[in-house]
Amino acid sequence: MLEHGRGIPRSHTAAVYYYKEAANLGYYTAHYSLAFMYHNGLGTQKDLKKAFDQLEQAAEKGLAGAQYRLAQAYQYGSGVQSDPVMAQHYFQKAADNGYPPPQ
Repeated sequence: MLEHGRGIPRSHTAAVYYYKEAANLGYYTAHYSLAFMYHNGLGTQKDLKKAFDQLEQAAEKGLAGAQYRLAQAYQYGSGVQSDPVMAQHYFQKAADNGYPPPQ
């Protein structure tokens, strides 16, 4: 809600704070949201390494969207050294989990 301002004033800074709290409590989708915030510099300093780290945590919990984005990070070297083998590994994991959805 804070990130998008639904029913309350938008605050990316507050959204980052609460995503961190949720991630610390084990909500893996919060890691995915934090990755987006770090990648785009919303409510925090842009930090591709932190974005990668958050994606990795969400991907290891089986979140297909995070696996796909992690594969892209490996493919393009975003926050990590480019690694085509790891990119293919995570693209396959995402596909095995139904991502991207069929068109």
